[in-house]
Amino acid sequence: MSEAGHGLTSSLDVERLLADALRPIEPPERLSGRFEDTLSAVIALAVFLPLVVVLTSGWVMFHMGDDVKILAMLAAGDLEPDHIEGGARGQE
Repeated sequence: MSEAGHGLTSSLDVERLLADALRPIEPPERLSGRFEDTLSAVIALAVFLPLVVVLTSGWVMFHMGDDVKILAMLAAGDLEPDHIEGGARGQE
């Protein structure tokens, strides 16, 4: 008889533990503010980090004197596809 009473008590303990574990928990009021702050920081980093990298690399290239070389290569690259297409048409 004591075994049956013990089994009933342990099942009630399990039920109580499950009820406590499955009870809805209200999020703290600060959570939404922290989430917004974190999301804002991530968005700002995603926007400004590439901008800073591009501007810094351009500044470094400018001081190295490579800006003229890069502009010359870009200008040559703009002329090259037209020349290739014209050559291909001329051979047909």
